[in-house]
Amino acid sequence: MSKEEALQHLSSVLDPELGINVVDLGLIEDIRFQEGSIHVLMLVTTPGCPMQETLAQAVKGALEGRPGVDAVRVTVLSEPMWTPARISSGARALLGWR
Repeated sequence: MSKEEALQHLSSVLDPELGINVVDLGLIEDIRFQEGSIHVLMLVTTPGCPMQETLAQAVKGALEGRPGVDAVRVTVLSEPMWTPARISSGARALLGWR
């Protein structure tokens, strides 16, 4: 699986509060691949986010069982801090932001 394919699968995971996918929100910091394993490094919108575990499980579920994927690990990072500057222009438009 390529990084682009992984991001495509992850774009199906919506933030439950904003209704925008985790890719367009800029929550995916990095995706690392090694011999059938994928390690996703992600951020959350606020420190101590109550949806952190739910989002991490949804990210994991979006990649598990895909061809060539034997294991998925998700790590929620406390740094760098997420900021609204990470949101894609398309998601900004959906939110009514400029």
